[in-house]
Amino acid sequence: MPSLCSSFGFAVFLVHLATIPITGTGINPARSLGAAIIFKRDATWDDQWIFWVGPFNGAALAALYQHN
Repeated sequence: MPSLCSSFGFAVFLVHLATIPITGTGINPARSLGAAIIFKRDATWDDQWIFWVGPFNGAALAALYQHN
């Protein structure tokens, strides 16, 4: 049975493998924010919201699930 760590690592590997050629893959919010600040183009901010809204929504749902 694979460990949780190796499963997570493999999932991140697959995301990178599939999306680097398409988008450059920024699945780390800090990396994406830093690049947007340095790059300074309007288009870099278009999808920045997902890196902040997604984790907060996920945390809220997890907290609700854990509470019930």
